[in-house]
Amino acid sequence: MKGRERSWSVIPGTLNLASRSPSWIWLELNSPGRLIATEFLGRNGSLDHPAALEGRRPLSGRAGAGLDPCTALQTVFELRPGDQKDIVLFLGQAAGRHSAQELVERYRKSDVDVLLSNIERQWENNLGAVQVHTPDRAMDLMLNRWLLYQTLSCRLWARAAFYQAGGAYGFRDQLQDVMALIVPRRDLAREHILRAAARQFVEGDVQHWWHPPTGRGVRTHISDDLLWLPYVVNHYIEVTGDASILEESMPFLEGQAIAPGKEDAYFLLESRRKPARSSSIARAPWTTALPLESMAFPSWARAIGTME
Repeated sequence: MKGRERSWSVIPGTLNLASRSPSWIWLELNSPGRLIATEFLGRNGSLDHPAALEGRRPLSGRAGAGLDPCTALQTVFELRPGDQKDIVLFLGQAAGRHSAQELVERYRKSDVDVLLSNIERQWENNLGAVQVHTPDRAMDLMLNRWLLYQTLSCRLWARAAFYQAGGAYGFRDQLQDVMALIVPRRDLAREHILRAAARQFVEGDVQHWWHPPTGRGVRTHISDDLLWLPYVVNHYIEVTGDASILEESMPFLEGQAIAPGKEDAYFLLESRRKPARSSSIARAPWTTALPLESMAFPSWARAIGTME
């Protein structure tokens, strides 16, 4: 396609929680990238009517300490009668400047139409696996694609729901979410079941929520967390027939106990302990409500069952 030229900016971005080293984002278009928000919006301007879109004056790229920063991309082009032009925007993230430059070079050589087609095909595979038809058209619109898309993109990947916007995994919450993915993405469901299984303490309770990649999170007295791992494991096996998940051996967590009189404790985990293998699940009062008695569970699931 004519005129598809690319220029790139690589600018420092957010911090990585694991190493506290800067990550980098990279941007395409003829623009300095960094900017102060007041320049983009203009005096008395707003997000739906910014001054930067009013004229042809180039953006200055001014940024610095104490200013209100934003990222703005700008390009200028002319269209003759009958002309057509595509504007391609890339936004990415990398661990450092060198990694960002490598990604820039990789995608600079790529055919963006092929990339877009691949993404569309991936989403079609994810969202088209299950189709529901009911007498209620509105229900069909929600169940087919939209809710599954929200579950995958928002709940599992971004972990940025209305009240859970910090990017943490919730022991109970994401286990519930992946139940919807067992048919279209059983690989992701299995992966998360094992991820949750590894967030159990030696004493039998679990980490209520945690932030990857460090694992820093909160230990609580919340008890309904303990229901969901065996329940979701049971559902996964019933749907997929994949009982090999019971052969997995996951490490237990070790960490500080909740102080007497306190509701929770937030900390970075001290260590992990490998479990001994076990072929049976211990009985606990709540198991009578779940069809678990005839199933064999390894020790990572047995620890859940022993909680009163």
